[in-house]
Amino acid sequence: MKDYYDILQVSPKAEQEVIEAAYRRLARKYHPDVNRDPSAADRMRDLNHAYEVLGDPGKRAEYDAALRFARARAGARTTQGERTPPPPPPPPPPHHGAKGRDTSAGETVGTPATRPARRRAVLIALGLAGLMVAGAWIAVGVWFAMGSAGDGGKGFSAFAKDWWHHGLELNVQANGQASATWRSYKWCSDDPSPSCDTIVENRIIAGGSATLMFERMDGSTAFGRVVSSNDERVFAPGSEVLLMLLPYDMATLEHLGYETTLCGPDYPDLAPKSLFDTFPCGA
Repeated sequence: MKDYYDILQVSPKAEQEVIEAAYRRLARKYHPDVNRDPSAADRMRDLNHAYEVLGDPGKRAEYDAALRFARARAGARTTQGERTPPPPPPPPPPHHGAKGRDTSAGETVGTPATRPARRRAVLIALGLAGLMVAGAWIAVGVWFAMGSAGDGGKGFSAFAKDWWHHGLELNVQANGQASATWRSYKWCSDDPSPSCDTIVENRIIAGGSATLMFERMDGSTAFGRVVSSNDERVFAPGSEVLLMLLPYDMATLEHLGYETTLCGPDYPDLAPKSLFDTFPCGA
């Protein structure tokens, strides 16, 4: 998650006037019209995005909450160590007959004195195999219990709804499957090339679709991946996707380093007027 305060070089407690002054100062320095450095355009794009969020009190409050959650989640990840599985048990030693001959390859032992030792070795091997099988079943049971404990056995029901943001729609099912569709906008000009999107009444016939799969949860955040997409610039197949729940039936979709604010069906009823008037999810 990008730190917009760091991009604008201001304190998280900075007043709005300080943020605006910092943006203007950096914009004069990195605007591509005055700065010929190849990285100036990217730097200016980050500045615009940061100011778009921090310059709006409603969006800034939402971003601050998301930033605190992201930092807390990152801190939790660094404190969790990975458990190393125990090494497999060593193979049983070879058995020897009365005269020291190796009988591990199946050679028949003719002396009765060696038979009890051989039976004990077989029983020990069978016991170890039984313990390994039982341990595997216990591990599977724990894995299923942990997988369902995050949502009371209901899967991803807390995330299951139709989310939207301008031309983007995200439908999440209770089993973690999700589908995304979006519209692509192109600015028209006097030049006939490139052509504009086809418009039928109030629908723009252009855009894309993708299939997602959320696989695990951590509190109010669902972690998943992109299964397929017809436009990898929007959703890259195989890449990670995060969906984090926010107050007022809102959520943040994070993918490829970009964040998109989404609204659920109850957002118009739950959001206070001061937030609703900013249209964080589009009119």
